[in-house]
Amino acid sequence: MKSFSKSRILFLIQLPPPIHGVSTMNKYLIDSKRILDEFEIRVVQLKFSKALSDLRAFSLVKIIRMLVIGFRITLKLIFFKPKAVYYTITPTGYAFYRDAFYVIILKIFKVKRIYHLHGKGIKQYANKRKINKIVYRFVFKNSYVICMSDILQSEIEAFHPKEMFTVNNGIEVIDYEEKKEKKVQLLFLSNLIEDKGLFDFLGALKYLNDIEPLFYATIIGNPSNVSELQLVDFIKSNKIRNVTYEGAKYGNDKYEYLKKPTILIFPTRNDTFPLVIIEAMQFGAPVISTVEGAIPDIVDDTVTGFLVPKNNPKAIAEKARFLLNNPTDRIKMGESGKNKFHSRYKLSTFEENIKSVFHAVITPNPLN
Repeated sequence: MKSFSKSRILFLIQLPPPIHGVSTMNKYLIDSKRILDEFEIRVVQLKFSKALSDLRAFSLVKIIRMLVIGFRITLKLIFFKPKAVYYTITPTGYAFYRDAFYVIILKIFKVKRIYHLHGKGIKQYANKRKINKIVYRFVFKNSYVICMSDILQSEIEAFHPKEMFTVNNGIEVIDYEEKKEKKVQLLFLSNLIEDKGLFDFLGALKYLNDIEPLFYATIIGNPSNVSELQLVDFIKSNKIRNVTYEGAKYGNDKYEYLKKPTILIFPTRNDTFPLVIIEAMQFGAPVISTVEGAIPDIVDDTVTGFLVPKNNPKAIAEKARFLLNNPTDRIKMGESGKNKFHSRYKLSTFEENIKSVFHAVITPNPLN
C-alpha cells in the first residue's frame, strides 16, 4: 500500500509574544490539525520585537536578527525543500524592505510564494517614491496573495500577482452562557493605542453623561503608546464618569466581560481586519466601528451595528445612545452579528479556506 506523502510548506511568520492579530492567527495555523494532517510544515519565526512598543522601532539588533533569520531561511530551503513558502509579509515601511530581502532568497531558490497580507496601505506607500513601486513589482510578480477581504484586493492588483485569494480571519468558537445584567456595558477592547480610537471612545462617553443609569463603560487592553497613567489622567481631567480600566485580559478572563450585555465600541483609525470585532459578534454584541480596512465587510451598517466617521466622538455617542435607548434593536443587531460570525468567521472555516489555498498553489489546475 502506497504511503501518503504530505506536501512540504515553510512558514515565515510572527508568533506570540507580543500578542497581536497577526501572531494570533499564525499560532492558530501552526497548531491546526486540519493543516498538519495534510501538510508537513516547518517554521522560521520572524521575531524582531519582544513588546508591541518595539514593533516599529529601528535598531542595530534588528539588523543582526534580520541576517540571522535570512541564514535560517536559506538552510530550510536547502534541507527541507518545501513546495511552497507561506509568508506573512509586512506590506509597508522599512519592515517591508527587510521582508523584501527574504523574497530575494526565495526567488533564488525558485520556490512558490504565498503572501498573506495582514496589513494595508500599499497603494499609498507605492505612490510616495518610485523605488517603492519597483520593489512592489519585484516582490509580488508571480506570487500568490491572500487578502483578508475583497475590499483589500485592489491594493495589489497593479503589481501582477499570479493569483489572489480572499480568506476572512476566523477565531475559536466559545461555549458561553450570557450574564444577565440590567445595565449595558460599553466596551473598548484593544491595546492602549491612540490609533485604535481610545480617546474617541472616551470623548463619546462625555456626550452620554445624561443617560448614565443605562450603562457603564469598561476599557480592557495592554498599555502601548498610551500608558495607564496617561489614560487615568485623561479620564480625570475630562471629568469622564462611569468608566473603569481593567488592564489586559486574555482567554477566559476576557470572555467574562464579553458574556455581559455589551456594545463594542472600536473607533479605530488604522486597521485591516480587527479580530476584536468578530470576537464581540460571537458573543452577540452589536459593534460601533469606523469605515476602515475590511471593517465595512465585517460590520453591516444598521444590521450588525453601526459604521461612523473616524475622529468623531459625537457620532459614536449618537449610535450608542440609540442602542441603549432601544434594547430590542440592540439585541436584534447582536443576534445578526452572531449569525454572521457562525457563517463566516469561525476558526474551522478559516483553516479550511487556508487549506484550499495551499492545495490550489501546490497542485495547480493541469488545464492552466
